Parts: sequence; C-alpha cells; structure tokens
Amino acid sequence: MSIILNEAKLEIPNVKTTSWLDQEASTKKIKQVTDKNPRTTWVRSIVCHTIHGKLGKLLPGIGPEGDLAEKYAKYQTNTDRSVSWDFTCDLDGSWIIQNDPLKFYTWQATSVNPHTCGFELVQLDNGDLYEGQISKAVEFIDFLTAKLGIQRQIPWDKTRNVVKQGVVNRIAGGNCGRDVVGVYAHYHQTTNRGKGDPGPWIFNALKEAGYELYDFDNNDDKEVWKARQQALGIAAKDCDGIPGPATVRALKASGKAHGMWVSRPIDSLITL
Repeated sequence: MSIILNEAKLEIPNVKTTSWLDQEASTKKIKQVTDKNPRTTWVRSIVCHTIHGKLGKLLPGIGPEGDLAEKYAKYQTNTDRSVSWDFTCDLDGSWIIQNDPLKFYTWQATSVNPHTCGFELVQLDNGDLYEGQISKAVEFIDFLTAKLGIQRQIPWDKTRNVVKQGVVNRIAGGNCGRDVVGVYAHYHQTTNRGKGDPGPWIFNALKEAGYELYDFDNNDDKEVWKARQQALGIAAKDCDGIPGPATVRALKASGKAHGMWVSRPIDSLITL
C-alpha cells in the first residue's frame, strides 16, 4: 500500500496502491518503469490517459476486482516500445505505482514529459469506465496535487460548459505546456489522440470536486494567478501568473493546506 515520492513510501488515505517497492510487488511482477529520464524541473501538471483511448460509457458502481492493471504494468516494463507512464488505475479504483515522479519522468506524452507525470485508466474493451473508478481517480489526483504542489485546475470550455475539446495551444504548441499548471488530457497535448483519451468523465468529476475551470488559451488562469500572487505579497517582477513552487510556499505561509488554493477533504488526512 504505497506510492513513492522523492524516494519515500507514502500511503494515500482510502485508496489502494501497490508500488514496485511493496512486498507483494515481486509476486505480481510489478517493476519500476524502464523508460525514464532524470527529473530536472518541477512537476506542474498531471496528464490523464486511458488504456484503449476509446470513448465509452460511464457505468454505475465500482468495477470488478481483477488483474488488468497488473497486466498493463507488466507490459510497459517488458515491451520493446519506447513508452511508459507513472501510475495505472484498475476498474475497481486500485492503483499500480511504477515511478517516483519527483526523481524521474516517464515517456507518456512526448513534448510535455519533462514537467508532467501521467496515469492510465484501465477500460473495458469498448472503452467503458466505472463511476467508482473515476471517484477513486479523483482522490488519487487530490493526493498528488497536494504532494506535488500542482494547483487544482482543468481546461474548460465555458461557452459549452464541457471539458475543453481538442488541443490546448499552450500545451500542444511550441511552449509545450511549460506555463500550464493543472490536470489535463492527452488529447489536449496532441491531435493524435481522440476524445476517449481519457474522455470527459474524469474532468466532469474534477469539476464537481471544485477544481477551477480555465480556458488556458486565453490566459485567464494567468490573470487570476497574477492577482493572487500580488495579494500574497510576491514581488511584482515575480507575479507571472504561473503558480509554481514559490507561489505554493506563499500559499502555505498564508495558511492554505499544502499550498493548494482549492481545498479537498483529503488535505486534512495527509500528515507527511
């Protein structure tokens, strides 16, 4: 029951995790990813993927227990393909952990890899996911954002009131998401992925959880964060609208748990 962050074994409250350092990992043949590079900059975003990339339905309840996540975990450490990702969520909301995102970055979303981490949601063959699985994914993201200092915000089309469809230029363009903080889809990063990678369900759930909604391509997030940085007393020259480590430290000093602007129930349960 652990997730590995900066070489420390931690537990996520109410979420089942198995890392490559846990006792049962050898039996399940779970290994650390082999395709990785040393992390040299701060992690600013989480990229959401699905195993099949298909746009399926959201089924009621929690998915069945099984070993699908284990199979995909073994695949990524044995395949000859140059591919890897940090975490895998099974249909029952349990997780396989195969990387320490503070030490290494995986090869899960090409251009944004150096400053992101990413996870895969296991799907049924037709692309369906489960409500309970998505709920556990939200709790997992809540924990990651708190521990990695990633502000809780997502790309949103406010005109249509749906998650942003297609690429986000600040992510897919030449800036490669360097000034984007938050949680986004693989299809926000490339035109080579469809709406099912990962589909709308995780973002609808994050919206309901109170994650902030920004267009990103019109820089509305930057304008909001510039004002917040100024109110926190950050020097004018450093009020760039990108809530990085210095902003997180200022938020912590102001009393915000874990430096998060948006609070979540898990925040009070995280003690380390």
